[in-house]
Amino acid sequence: QQLVELEVVVIILEHQLVQQAPGLEILVIHLMVLQLKFVKGLLMEACHCLSIPYNIANADFESDSYAGGRMSLQVYQRGGKVTRAILANRILNKIFHAWHAEALLTGVIPAKSPPSHMLRRVWHYDSWGHVDPVKEASAASTDLQNGTVTIADLCEREGKDWRDVMRQRAKEQKLAD
Repeated sequence: QQLVELEVVVIILEHQLVQQAPGLEILVIHLMVLQLKFVKGLLMEACHCLSIPYNIANADFESDSYAGGRMSLQVYQRGGKVTRAILANRILNKIFHAWHAEALLTGVIPAKSPPSHMLRRVWHYDSWGHVDPVKEASAASTDLQNGTVTIADLCEREGKDWRDVMRQRAKEQKLAD
């Protein structure tokens, strides 16, 4: 008899009909809850393999406190920094070396240029942002005053080239004077 009920439930779920029979609605709801839990479990496993917290991947912060959400975000951002470093070492630097070799051959850059492995390069990414920009700005100012970071460090966090920022600030200061 249970097999018959399960077959009826599957048909009901496929056609989204609710048949009036004692206890059948409860069985349908129970199966739907089990399916949701199963799917959530699969998603959580997939996220774990990718080093992405489930609540970030699914944008589901319903059961998280503010601190829990921030901690998940920090874990995700640390993983992102590692991924960016791997990307730079395994892919971007190789592309740069290949570009540099071709640019030397075609005369785009002078033949007297140093070899590509001796050239300093920095890869800029978008910033992660912060939940509270005022706190972040205050911390950056304190770090700058203490000498624990440089303007280049702060610009890098924002995905900007510090030279461009300094040139722009000089232009604005000159215009303001």
